[in-house]
Amino acid sequence: MKYNILNMYMGGKLCNDYIRELIEIDPTINDILMKKEYDHLKHIQPNIYSEDYYSNINKLNHKYVNLLKKKETMSFYDKILFRDLKHEIDMEEKYEIYMYMPVDIADNILIYYVSESRGEGTYSFENKDDYLFFMERLKTLDDITEEIIIKMRAGIKNKITLYEKIVDFMINQIDEILEEKRFIKPRSYSIKNWDKSLEKYLISNLTKLNDFLKKEYKRYASKKM
Repeated sequence: MKYNILNMYMGGKLCNDYIRELIEIDPTINDILMKKEYDHLKHIQPNIYSEDYYSNINKLNHKYVNLLKKKETMSFYDKILFRDLKHEIDMEEKYEIYMYMPVDIADNILIYYVSESRGEGTYSFENKDDYLFFMERLKTLDDITEEIIIKMRAGIKNKITLYEKIVDFMINQIDEILEEKRFIKPRSYSIKNWDKSLEKYLISNLTKLNDFLKKEYKRYASKKM
């Protein structure tokens, strides 16, 4: 969905209305759009693995699928939105398997935050407030990591786990990150506790997830791709 956000933003009122409501649920979407009217939400990182988050997104998707169905003629962008929403709903409601594997090689919010904190992501560090907002976001990683582990433990219980080579890759990737600890340094601003914040929330949660993968999850990893 995020890959089509920029295109859909130019797609007319219904697409814009959807994106506006989506940003209210997940303000990090605006890291891509960079619209000033949403800057007051820049400090918020929702727990994207929580049941409340899934429920809110699912309700929103159903709302706009129904609105699109009522249109006599759908524009090109309407069709993109309709296709993506239907896919999101199907994945949420028909494939329970994915709730047991909230992270993998391609989709892991902690790795996303590593990229962001290296200045290699979509988050824009343009002024002192941007660093302070980012530090606020980091505080949510405790709850997020705990939710990831809860869901992966449920996967173990239900015998639905990641492929073992994927788990090995994730472990090695996090090991390298923890060894390097390569992050950007605020150059033009005095940001109190920047390094401590990264250590407390990002490094500690990467360590927590990696310990879980090594000591608990790996032995239950699937032998089949």
